[in-house]
Amino acid sequence: MTGTEEGISLDNAIFVGNELEETIYYVEFDIDEIRAYREREDLGKYRKTKAYKKLI
Repeated sequence: MTGTEEGISLDNAIFVGNELEETIYYVEFDIDEIRAYREREDLGKYRKTKAYKKLI
């Protein structure tokens, strides 16, 4: 994500692994926070979320 509701800038990487290792990583993240961010941002207003329903 790139910003909070208060306008504080954030790094948009959820996770960065070691590119020199062959490893499977398990990462937990807050999907509701990501959805709220996309609702606030201009680019999130034009997403076709129903198109992704079968993936979730």
